[in-house]
Amino acid sequence: MSVTVLYFATAKDAVGGIAKETIKLPSNQPMSITDLLSVISAKYPTLDPVLKSAMIAVNLEYVDITRRPHDAAAEAVALKSGDEVAIIPPVSGG
Repeated sequence: MSVTVLYFATAKDAVGGIAKETIKLPSNQPMSITDLLSVISAKYPTLDPVLKSAMIAVNLEYVDITRRPHDAAAEAVALKSGDEVAIIPPVSGG
């Protein structure tokens, strides 16, 4: 199974300037968003602090998750092959 991950702002910086990549997940079965974030955190340890405050969107819809292990809301978001996941850190400006 593979999903496309989009990185914005400081998330993009934390992964070395990559804006978009396809992540192959080790299973053809649906996986939770928590599983994907664990895979990404292992691949890019510098992204972990960004993920703690980032918003996550799946197929252009924000999902309500937290970064607590085994959080029920995060576990309920099942990903399918071909899904697009965006990691959107907080932004500020003035």
